[in-house]
Amino acid sequence: VGHSAAAQRTFHEINPDMSGTELATLVRSVELALQSEGGMADVQSLKTPMSLAFAVAMFNQLSGINAMLYFAPRIFQWSGLGHSAAMLETVGIGLTNLIFTSIGIQLIDKLGRRTLLAIGAVGGVCSLGACSWAFATKKMSLVPVYVFAFVGAHAIGQGTVIWVFISEIFPPKHRAAG
Repeated sequence: VGHSAAAQRTFHEINPDMSGTELATLVRSVELALQSEGGMADVQSLKTPMSLAFAVAMFNQLSGINAMLYFAPRIFQWSGLGHSAAMLETVGIGLTNLIFTSIGIQLIDKLGRRTLLAIGAVGGVCSLGACSWAFATKKMSLVPVYVFAFVGAHAIGQGTVIWVFISEIFPPKHRAAG
């Protein structure tokens, strides 16, 4: 609001075929939409959903799933598997991810988002702890089991919930606005 001339110039750059009247109408409709949605008061109402969405996305990335998926062949080789077996186990990781994500999709409305996040978090902590223990005690045959358990726990928890949670946490009028 208050930047009508700049908005008209920008819209004209995007679509040079629009007439001056069409540009003015478009700018006015955007101004009215911004005024009817409450302006800065609306932005303040999004602080909590934005913070929660950011936190869930951040913890999803910091969980270590991307590192586990990327370094899975090397982790499997460190656990004593040969190169070919390590590569084949990586295919198993993908299938585990697919299967547990499918299970998570089936359970998300039955158990709820919070429950699935808790299951994934507890499963992730336990499986990563067990994986560390297996490396530390040289029980290498257990490492692949715990890696698969971690991928499954992540897929059924955060891997499934993040997409639904982030889209649902915002009020409907903001979701509709894009």
